[in-house]
Amino acid sequence: MQRYALSPLGPTPEQVLVAIPGRARDWTIAPRNRGLHRLLVPVDSSLRALDALRYIIEELGDYVAGAHVVNVQSPAPTRGITPLVGVETIAALREAAGERIIAVAREAFAGSGIPVTGEVAFGAPAETICRIAEQRRCTGIVIGRNGFELHHLIRGSVAAKVLQLATVPVTIVNTRTAAAARRAVAGARQTPARQAACA
Repeated sequence: MQRYALSPLGPTPEQVLVAIPGRARDWTIAPRNRGLHRLLVPVDSSLRALDALRYIIEELGDYVAGAHVVNVQSPAPTRGITPLVGVETIAALREAAGERIIAVAREAFAGSGIPVTGEVAFGAPAETICRIAEQRRCTGIVIGRNGFELHHLIRGSVAAKVLQLATVPVTIVNTRTAAAARRAVAGARQTPARQAACA
């Protein structure tokens, strides 16, 4: 049975890239979503993923059954730890930091009507993201990143590795153009008010 990836519903030049990784069997991109999707959204301390969350809410809300937000932390180092600060303490601090990041992501979804779950995981980022996507039976991964430079998408980034390992479609939201688009819309809304004030 053919399965369909979420795709942009309207023109989004240089803002959204939808990719079907080679390991994502039986998927294709359709003009519209066919059914309800559960999406995995990785978030980190840069909070670039907030643009990915806004994209889901604004463009895909009617087609999404739920979102699972994950923050991946590096495993606590076992060398160089002093007796005063143990491995468990470092792991607990990292988990608390991850929970704060997830709380910000949950806030972004507030009022959207999309059910959101979240977790903090430890491990290599791309491998952990793809493993959780499979475990949670997600139908897509949505990543926010700062630009679509080809060399970054081919090598050296978490997004690039996710594209290699994922077994579901991957949507990459270009946070740079998303932010520019928001500024343009905000400027257009303020212009009439300024003109009225000057009249």
